[in-house]
Amino acid sequence: SWGPTFLRLGVGVQSDFEGGATANAAAQLRFTGLNWLDAEWTLDGQVGEEPGFRTEFYQPLSLRTPLFIAPAFRYETQTLQVVTPEGQRIARYRIRDADVSLALGAQISNWGEVRAGLRYGGGNSRILVGDPSLPAGDHDLGGAFGQFGYDRLDSAYFPRHGQAFRA
Repeated sequence: SWGPTFLRLGVGVQSDFEGGATANAAAQLRFTGLNWLDAEWTLDGQVGEEPGFRTEFYQPLSLRTPLFIAPAFRYETQTLQVVTPEGQRIARYRIRDADVSLALGAQISNWGEVRAGLRYGGGNSRILVGDPSLPAGDHDLGGAFGQFGYDRLDSAYFPRHGQAFRA
C-alpha cells in the first residue's frame, strides 16, 4: 500500500575548524515486497572523501513468525587522523574495509528488532601523511555481533515526534 521502491538522498559536510574539511553525497535505494514473504533489498552508496557501498537482503522466514535472515556486504573507505594528547597531528591514514555478514533476527512488534550474526572480511591501511615507518598494511576483520534496534519515530524521512535507538 505504500510503494515498492524508495529513494533517499543526502549530503554531508564536516570541518575540523583548522582548514580540514570533507564532503560526501549519499543515496539509499530500498526495494520492498520482493516476494510473497515481503523481502526487502537495500542498497546504500556514498561518493566523496569517504566513498562506500553497503547492501542487505532482508528475508522474513514466515508470515506468521517474526524471524528473519539478513545477509549483507559492506565496502568502506575512511580517512583517520592520528593526533598526540596535546592535539598535534602526526599522521593521516586511508583505511579500506570490506566484509560479508549473515544475521538471524526477530521483529519486536512494530517498533524494533533484535539480531545476531557473524561477520568476516578484511582490509588495508596506508599512510597518506606522516612518517613512513608508522604501521600500515593488511588486516583481517571478523567476529560475532549482536544488535538491538528501537524505532518509534512518526516518519522515516522527516520525523517530528518519537525516539530511535540502535546498539
